[in-house]
Amino acid sequence: MQQQISKYYYSARQRQTQPGGISVLSIAEQKIAMANGGAQDPATTLILALGAQSVAVSYLRHQPPSASELEQAIMVIEDAIAPARPRMQEGSVWFSADPALRSLAQNLGLSTQGAWQLGIDQVENSFQRLAAQAMGAPAPLGAEQLKPLLAAYLLILRELMHHMPIRAIHGLPPESA
Repeated sequence: MQQQISKYYYSARQRQTQPGGISVLSIAEQKIAMANGGAQDPATTLILALGAQSVAVSYLRHQPPSASELEQAIMVIEDAIAPARPRMQEGSVWFSADPALRSLAQNLGLSTQGAWQLGIDQVENSFQRLAAQAMGAPAPLGAEQLKPLLAAYLLILRELMHHMPIRAIHGLPPESA
């Protein structure tokens, strides 16, 4: 995971043309990794012992998850990411090459051919639909219910976006992964 997040960082650093800090994110099945800095090498690298698979298996047992499952998962995610917040640079541009985040972006209707960006409003709107389904509302016409693993990625990303804060994730090309 350390090697993967470093690879993301170097790829993002090459693409970032504006001065300032960058941050990179990888949400794996068992861990979350983040790195940030303003130089060629990251100043901070963090590996958190929580991932999408562990959230899905432990908390999101139904499709769609129940309201109490969502609430429990959010509390666990918040507790896991809280210690990382003071160590991450504010105002940096966030990147990821995660195939799962690319899949989430596609599920939200984005084209991930070439450069893509997943904004906080898109993530929040998707979460609101998931929360409505958890409360018994039907899925929007033509939309699929998120499977528990993809719902876990959505929850983790949403909480990171709110607490770090992250305005958008810029997609790195698949070869960066």
